[in-house]
Amino acid sequence: MTKVLVNLTLPVVTEAIDSILESYPKQPYRTLFASYDSRQDLVAYVLNRFPSTYTVMGDGQHSQVSLEALHCDTEQRLKLETLIHQAIQYFSHEHCCRPQPQLTGTSQDEAGERSCMPSGWLS
Repeated sequence: MTKVLVNLTLPVVTEAIDSILESYPKQPYRTLFASYDSRQDLVAYVLNRFPSTYTVMGDGQHSQVSLEALHCDTEQRLKLETLIHQAIQYFSHEHCCRPQPQLTGTSQDEAGERSCMPSGWLS
């Protein structure tokens, strides 16, 4: 029987991200993280900052994992939620503040500042 190393934290983090993203507006947050690459960046950001739990499983074993199964206390749950909110803000800010194409009659600094403001996200 072949054994496989399984990260038990990954499904918990992805489930928590999905749940938390539902509380955010569709634009720009959920739209930004709808792409596979952006979602993977978000998951990696959180996993790199949250303690992971692993197990070894044999062929044919399946695992249903939840925060309760990982014995996360309230402090760990709050840390996970905080990390997810921080990651969402970090990538949203990074996305909105990328250099924008030069607008006619507007300096690059003005365009960049405007694009980082919530009112500039929809333009």
